[in-house]
Amino acid sequence: MAAFTAPPVHTHYLTGGAGFERGRFQVDEARQHSERAPWSPYHGLPVSLRVAETYLRGRRIFDGERVLARPGDGRFLRPQESPLPAEPERLRA
Repeated sequence: MAAFTAPPVHTHYLTGGAGFERGRFQVDEARQHSERAPWSPYHGLPVSLRVAETYLRGRRIFDGERVLARPGDGRFLRPQESPLPAEPERLRA
């Protein structure tokens, strides 16, 4: 079963190494590549765009279905803290 259903219409490429396909697709949480969130609130919803392939330093690491990257190919980027205060000024007493 594919992560999204329906054949692609056309592939578009953006700066940053990702190719996107326009078409009619449906989100399938069973096929997403996430260890932290094995479910999706978008499961079953129709979408008109999907990631077709991803490149890292000129090498294809995702082909639209499978992760092709080897362990250690990338590096973990820690989420940055927000420059905004956790509580807006107007709510502070």
